[in-house]
Amino acid sequence: AKGRLDYVCLHPRHARDESKIPARWEHIRKAKEVAGHRLAIIGNGDVFSRRDAARMIRETGCDAVMVARGATKTVGAIFDPSW
Repeated sequence: AKGRLDYVCLHPRHARDESKIPARWEHIRKAKEVAGHRLAIIGNGDVFSRRDAARMIRETGCDAVMVARGATKTVGAIFDPSW
């Protein structure tokens, strides 16, 4: 759809912080509060397991989770149901 935004992926950490500080999931929660049902919010940051992903969704209300660094540290495990 031209001119329409369907989702935003939010990684709430400044680039200069690298991975030295935890991702600030409260920013994901705030973005979802503002967006409501009009816009899907995809959370990202410090997700290394399905349990982390479930916790992010529960704590922030985000619609989905993107796994980045966590996937590279657990290569292939993301496809394992026990991950």
